[in-house]
Amino acid sequence: MQIKFETTNNNDFLCLQLDSHHGVFIPQFFLQQLKPKYREQIQRAYPDSYETVMAGPESDFYWDCWDHLEQALEFIDQHNRTWRLHQDGDLWSYCVDKIDSPELKEFFGDC
Repeated sequence: MQIKFETTNNNDFLCLQLDSHHGVFIPQFFLQQLKPKYREQIQRAYPDSYETVMAGPESDFYWDCWDHLEQALEFIDQHNRTWRLHQDGDLWSYCVDKIDSPELKEFFGDC
């Protein structure tokens, strides 16, 4: 699923969304901090995964649903660049159009 959004810096290819101190609440906090119009798009496209993650980490399928959303979501910025999410402790968004595979592997390791 692709979501249109605006970036603040045309030179960025990597953006920290939430750092690891948020722990198991990162997925829930990420969805909560999105603008309502983005949350509504995600909720319409993936209602079960959205509701489970929004319910919090006590939900039985919280991590499965978060993994589904993390892999499925793409964000398209005003420059028509595609961004995806990656979580390994911290939650990052990265521009797939501005980062090549060796850079991605160097930063994230095997993802």
